[in-house]
Amino acid sequence: MTDTWLLIFRDVETSSPDATWSQRFLAWCVGFLRPGFRHVQAVHPLAHNPDVAIVYNPCSTSTQIHLAMMDTVMDDIANHPIMQTATVIEVQAKDRTSVMPRIAHTCVTNVAHVIGCKSRPWWTPYKLYTHLQQQQGQAK
Repeated sequence: MTDTWLLIFRDVETSSPDATWSQRFLAWCVGFLRPGFRHVQAVHPLAHNPDVAIVYNPCSTSTQIHLAMMDTVMDDIANHPIMQTATVIEVQAKDRTSVMPRIAHTCVTNVAHVIGCKSRPWWTPYKLYTHLQQQQGQAK
């Protein structure tokens, strides 16, 4: 199986005044990550209808999975203020034949699992990005 996924590396929204203590603490922790690489989410166009995509967004408190028009996704990337510093790359998902335990529930480990990429629990979105860039460089 080889499926094309778009990975979106981006910043996160700032916490709102009514955010819980844990949400404010998480926002503070994420502030130490590289700007533009504080979160990763994945988008996968449907094979039978490439105008529609699955948007996979693993968040700290839940995982959001929904269908969206591909045009809407691309407009959000181009126009949403948070997305102005986003980096979008295209990757080919792989079937993994070995077991890949996922110790941490982070955006990185979840997206890496979806695309069949090995990752470590302490990886940041930027580390996943550089790892994928190195893999793509070796494949060329």
